[in-house]
Formats: sequence, structure tokens, C-alpha cells
Amino acid sequence: MLEREYLQESLSYVLGIQEVQERIKFEFVEIILRFISDWLVFYHLGHEVAEDAKDYLSDLQLKVQKTRENFDETRQKAQELKHRYMESKMKPESEYTKQGYLFLMEKKAFTATWSKYYCTYKKQSKKFSMLQFNQISGRSQSSTEVLTLASCTRRLSEFEKRYCFDLIFEERPAITYTFQALSEEDRKAWLNAMDGKEPTYLAPATNHNEDGHLDEVGFAFVRKCIEVLERRGLEEEGLYRIGGVSTKITKLLNMGLDRKKTEKDRLMFFNDEQSSDVLESKTIASALKHYLRNLNEPLMTFRLHHSFISSAKQETRQGRLSDVHQLIHRLPKNHFEMLDIVIRHLKS
Repeated sequence: MLEREYLQESLSYVLGIQEVQERIKFEFVEIILRFISDWLVFYHLGHEVAEDAKDYLSDLQLKVQKTRENFDETRQKAQELKHRYMESKMKPESEYTKQGYLFLMEKKAFTATWSKYYCTYKKQSKKFSMLQFNQISGRSQSSTEVLTLASCTRRLSEFEKRYCFDLIFEERPAITYTFQALSEEDRKAWLNAMDGKEPTYLAPATNHNEDGHLDEVGFAFVRKCIEVLERRGLEEEGLYRIGGVSTKITKLLNMGLDRKKTEKDRLMFFNDEQSSDVLESKTIASALKHYLRNLNEPLMTFRLHHSFISSAKQETRQGRLSDVHQLIHRLPKNHFEMLDIVIRHLKS
């Protein structure tokens, strides 16, 4: 009897252990499988939501970026206004409207030198004084020269002539003095003190170069250059990037824009074998660029320059296209026709 109960309990115990071990196998796998399934469903739904919200997120990102740029710009302007206000309140009163060091360009044979001057300006009387200093010893080399300001014009920035402006004085109206400030901020301060003007290149020039007109001679030259380039093919590498030899370009322009000759005689050299040295593709392309770049009035015109810039800053593509389309049709007839020729060529 005891032996039977012992065997029964022993077998029950062994079966119980086996049952537990077998149950662990599938129950654990079922838990892992359920977790993986729920995980995949979660990411699948997240992907679909992300795809649906992609356009909204892109638009929101652009708006946030623009808002941040506006914030930075506004903060910078506020800081500048604060700085100016504090400067006007904190700086001691001076008898001069502006004073400081400037460099004067002095032209000599085949070169130009820059001499350092300590300059002052009184806006009420328009008196400008300058005292030359020796940059080695730091002492003055001459007496102070006082002149009466007639005009002040900001100078076009170049690599070696940055921060420059031109002054003309009533005592010497035939001489233009070119001064260089210490920085762009310093130049702005001098221009503000002397009521400086923008350079005349921002307005239509009065003394036009005859070769810079958009007339029949120019149209014929441009059409012929484009015709030759397109006939040869536009596959040449760097056609408008690699410049030609300057002497050949000048020779080509002189022959193609010679107004003393008829159109037939002017353009005859394009078919002349003796002129083959100036008829390389890169020379023709460079001459075409030079002619358009040196027009007295740009193709897009000075008058519409700021309007084109504003149109390019429109937020939507449709808005940009609409504004540019309207501005192009406001161009003078000859400018519109030349622009049409150039764009058709660039599209080919």
C-alpha cells in the first residue's frame, strides 16, 4: 500500500516537472511573439501617421525657420538701435561731427599708395580737416589742411579698395579724393556724417559708351555670336565658364561693333579664314558676355532692379513666377527682345 502511494506521488511529481518545462517553451515564445507583433503594429501605424503628416511637418519647419530668421534679424536691429542710442547718450559732446583715422589714396606713376591721415568733419560748416601721420613714428608730417566739403559718394567695393568713399572739395572741384575707412561700420559712420550718396552706377549713366547701346548693331552682333555657337554645338566643356584671351576678345568686339561699317562688312569676318584666331568658341562666348555685361543699361534695367529682387523673395513659386512675368513685360521693347534672344539661346 505504501509502495503504491509512493510510486503514484513520484510519478505525479515527475509529470508535474515535465509539464512545467514543456509549458515554459511555448508560453515564453508566445509572449515574445505577442510583443514583436504589437511592436510592428505600433511602428507601422507610426509610419503611416508620419507619411500623412509629412507635408504639414515640412511646411511647419519652413515657417519655424522663417520665424527664427525674423527673430534673429529683429533682435539684431534692436541691438543696433540700443547701441546707437547708448552711444548718443554716453559719448561726450564733441565739436566735430565725426573724427578718426582714414587712408588717402595718392596716385603715382604706374602705382598708388595709401597715406594715413587723422581727419575731422564739422557738419554745420562742412569743414573737413586732415593731418598726415607717419605710420612708423606716429607723428604728424605736415600742418593740418582744412577744406570745404562739396560732395561725398560711396565707392564701389573692390578687393584692394574696400571701405572707400570719394570726396570732392569746393576749393579743388577737379580733384576727387579717395579715402579708405578702417571698417564697413566706420565707412557708414563717415557717410552718415557727411550725407554720403550712392555711386552713380546705380542710376542710368549720362555719358554712355556708344558700344553699350542696345541698337541694331548690338542685336546683329549678338545674333551672329549665338548662331555660330549653336551651329558648332553647345557640348564644349566650360563654354561660358572658361574665358578667352582678352586681346582676342577686344579684337572681336572691335570688329563686330564697328559702326563705321555696314552690317555685311562688320560680320564678314565670321566667315573669314584669316580671322580664325579670334573665332574660337570660348572667345565668342566671352565677347558675348562682355557686351551684355557692359551695356549702359542692364537688360533687367536699373529702374526694375529692386522689383526683381523683391519678386525673387516671394514665398510661393506661383507668386515668384507671376511677379517676374509682369516685370519682364514692363521692360523696354529692345531689352525685352534681347532678353528673349539670350534666354532662348541658354535653353537650347
